[in-house]
Amino acid sequence: MRIQRSITFAVFLFTLPLYSQAELSLSAGLFSDYIANGVTQTEGDPALQLSLDWAISDNVYVGAWVSNVDFGEGNDNTAEVDMYAGIVLSMSEQIAIDLGAVYYQYFGDKESDELAFNEIYALTSYESKVDISRTFSF
Repeated sequence: MRIQRSITFAVFLFTLPLYSQAELSLSAGLFSDYIANGVTQTEGDPALQLSLDWAISDNVYVGAWVSNVDFGEGNDNTAEVDMYAGIVLSMSEQIAIDLGAVYYQYFGDKESDELAFNEIYALTSYESKVDISRTFSF
């Protein structure tokens, strides 16, 4: 069921831009390590990470992010797939609030479902007149 949901979401992301004026972007990177919250997710090994983002308008977006993972002995997970959506609310020309949700899921281990979780986030940003941008999360 989880794989079917992921495939459905991926097909949705790839086909909707064909029918709208949305902006689709793809990025890829190779990194020496994948570290989340100060903890390596690849046992210090390199990580290949891909993201697909779809900006529905200037302030609404959805996307997916993928990375290889290695949690060490006893855990056979090999991939993390994060699906997210959000909206950016402009409070002024300089202040914005980004509200969204992420679903984290893992693949490769028979108990991968136990690691999956949701997260809701709110970010604020302030852009100064000297083009310095700051982001604060809580």
